[in-house]
Amino acid sequence: MKRLVLVLFILVLGSCSKERSVPEGILPKDRLVEVIVDLQRAEALVNSKQDTNRAIRDLRAKTYSEQVFEKYGISKEVYIESIEFYSLETKELEELIKSVAIKLN
Repeated sequence: MKRLVLVLFILVLGSCSKERSVPEGILPKDRLVEVIVDLQRAEALVNSKQDTNRAIRDLRAKTYSEQVFEKYGISKEVYIESIEFYSLETKELEELIKSVAIKLN
C-alpha cells in the first residue's frame, strides 16, 4: 500500500491536465475514495497487529484487502485500473488524495 501511495505521487508529477469522461469499468471517484479509505484502514489494522512473521503479516494484509474488494463488489484489477485512470489527470488525482485524507482524519 505504501508503494501505491508513492506511485500515485510520482504519477502526479508526470501527468497532464485535460477533460475526459470516466469509461465503463472505472470506479466513480467518490466510490474509489471509499475503497482507498477502507484499504488504508485495513493496512493500519495489519500494522497494529505486531506480527513478527512476515508470511502471517502478508497473508493478513491480503485477506483484509480481499474483504474490502468484496465489500464493494469489485476486483483488484478494477481497483488498479481505476487508480491508473485517475492518476493520469493531475487535478483529479489531487482531489482524490485530498478526499481520502479528509476521510482518514
